[in-house]
Amino acid sequence: MRLRAAVQSDLPAILEVQHSGAVRALAHIFPQDAYPFPRAAVQSRWASEIANPGVDVYVIENDEGQVAGFAAVRDNELLHFGTAVETWGTGLAAGRTTFDCLRDSSMINRRPFPRPPAH
Repeated sequence: MRLRAAVQSDLPAILEVQHSGAVRALAHIFPQDAYPFPRAAVQSRWASEIANPGVDVYVIENDEGQVAGFAAVRDNELLHFGTAVETWGTGLAAGRTTFDCLRDSSMINRRPFPRPPAH
């Protein structure tokens, strides 16, 4: 697993991770026939956030270099966090490594990102 800054060319992969996760997790609340995933709006938001110097956007790459998750941080606020459906249950989202990387990256940018509580 590797956390790195997102770039505009990551948009298709970020959108795919978010789209598949949202549909899988929220279909019982937002049926796709009545409430389709707002792909254009989400793409526009991500593009704006990646370009915004006040927002730190990251992608989580798996060992094959594919985007397996994303996160966006503004100051000490976690704006977005998600992982690919195929990683659910693997510990990627709950793993201390992911949060440690986010915290450490944010500290490098002088943005305090607190460590999640130990369970």
